[in-house]
Amino acid sequence: MNFKHELKESDNGLEFAHSNYTITALLTGNALYFTASFNEESIFEAGMAVSEFTDTGEFAKYDPQNTGWEI
Repeated sequence: MNFKHELKESDNGLEFAHSNYTITALLTGNALYFTASFNEESIFEAGMAVSEFTDTGEFAKYDPQNTGWEI
């Protein structure tokens, strides 16, 4: 994924926006959160990015449709 623009830095963390889709990512001291618009392509791309972070088993993702946490 190409997160091109930093939107803001706050006490909560760093927030980035995707350059081609309606996706934002919030990086905090504890987690990386993705938010996508209700758009099929944006939801798909956010899900793909999250899956790439969990490929090594170092990170887990929460999937409420698949019994919760996945490693």
